[in-house]
Amino acid sequence: MLQQSVQNRADGSSCLFESHVAATTEVNQDAPEEIVWLADKDKCDVVVYVKERPDSGPPCKKRIVDVKDVQGESSIPRTQIEKKYAQSFQIVRIYTISERLAKSPYFRVCLKEPWSRKAHDEDGSVVRLHLETLLASPQGYRKCIEFLCSSQPCTPYIFSSPLEALDIYLASDHVLFKECADACMDFLSAVPWSNEDAKIIHRTFSNSSIVPSKEVAARLGLSKEKPISNLKDTLWDIYESCFYSEFDDSYPPAQLFRLIESLLQVPSRNSPNMWSRKAISEFLCEATNDAIEAMKLSEKDERMLMNKSFLSWLRMAELLLEITDGKESVMSVASDEDLCESLLPALRAFTERTYVQRTESTTIWTTIRQFVKLLIEIFKRVATAKVILSASARTSLVKRWVPWLESIRLNERLCDADDMPVLKTYIKSIIDTLGMDDGELLSFLAHASMRNDYFLEGALKSWCFRLDQSLYQGLHVESCNLE
Repeated sequence: MLQQSVQNRADGSSCLFESHVAATTEVNQDAPEEIVWLADKDKCDVVVYVKERPDSGPPCKKRIVDVKDVQGESSIPRTQIEKKYAQSFQIVRIYTISERLAKSPYFRVCLKEPWSRKAHDEDGSVVRLHLETLLASPQGYRKCIEFLCSSQPCTPYIFSSPLEALDIYLASDHVLFKECADACMDFLSAVPWSNEDAKIIHRTFSNSSIVPSKEVAARLGLSKEKPISNLKDTLWDIYESCFYSEFDDSYPPAQLFRLIESLLQVPSRNSPNMWSRKAISEFLCEATNDAIEAMKLSEKDERMLMNKSFLSWLRMAELLLEITDGKESVMSVASDEDLCESLLPALRAFTERTYVQRTESTTIWTTIRQFVKLLIEIFKRVATAKVILSASARTSLVKRWVPWLESIRLNERLCDADDMPVLKTYIKSIIDTLGMDDGELLSFLAHASMRNDYFLEGALKSWCFRLDQSLYQGLHVESCNLE
């Protein structure tokens, strides 16, 4: 037998304990077997058989074709379901002293009656314990038991690599060897990881019920709530610097949006940037409401369209449509009565002006065109049920914004000709989802029909058609019941 010295420390010193390993690996008919002696042979009174858990894998189909019959015709092939089994599993046989092994609560229970009474080796002098691996490898269990049976304390310096420490930690967690598990976690929290190491460690802890230490969880980003709130709070600090700072070094709002756009493009092992997008979307929802409240206090004329709060709200609403289902953006436009009452007069006042200065044409016209694009996207989300609104909210969306869209429909500086037919289809789809008991909506459609409005063309006829259909179907059902 060979004398094996333990791993070198990271600082060059060594942690000493003795383990005797068989010079050759014994192989039986079932599986390759490694024998480890952790004490002199005459002192060992327990042997631990560490065996890999069988992983048979999913069933596989095997296609069997029978031999041709006398006429030469082949019979129908049969499909047989077979279970796959691994050919062999590694076994590590570890001889040690029960007194040392009993430092683990797991093994202390295993060594008690009735398990130890009849579980003896061939000569009757050694207790046999069988241990199937869980997440760790047999070598991870071997090293864990070596540390358990050593007279030296476990420290983070006895590990040589992150993956080795992870393997030993999983075994330590299984056998409830807390001292070793803590040392593994201390090592994992401080040692540099390669990209491949990080993937394996992240996958191990995120896909199992084993909880990493606070430091490792923070490094992996698995403590979801606090990182999200930290990112959201940081964005809020920058937002307040953009809008409420009294100092000259405040940031312009455009710089905040460039930062958000860059964060949304950061590659992530989660698809697609799930947690960072969650933090950003929560911030945008709250900041959008803050901008709306600021807009309500601003001027109620065309100067509002140059207001910093309005421009920021418009960009935040666009970002919300990009990274979420957009319900928050849609609701702020469709349901916020004060917003519509503040914004519509400003839009009308500017779009109905016959003369616009050149400086305004390069700013406000561009802003209104951007807002029209936002409205088109909102109508699309509602019409296709990507965003579910109540019937009253859908009615408000149509009644508030369709008249203004009708007034700017032929303005080439604000609308693309290709967008109008698509927008008309969306509006019709929304109207068809509304109930027929709304007299105010019926009056709105009738007046639009009298004016020959483009977007509501045929809407009144469609409403009457649905009414006739519903009454006909009701009478038909009633007649069938009478029969």
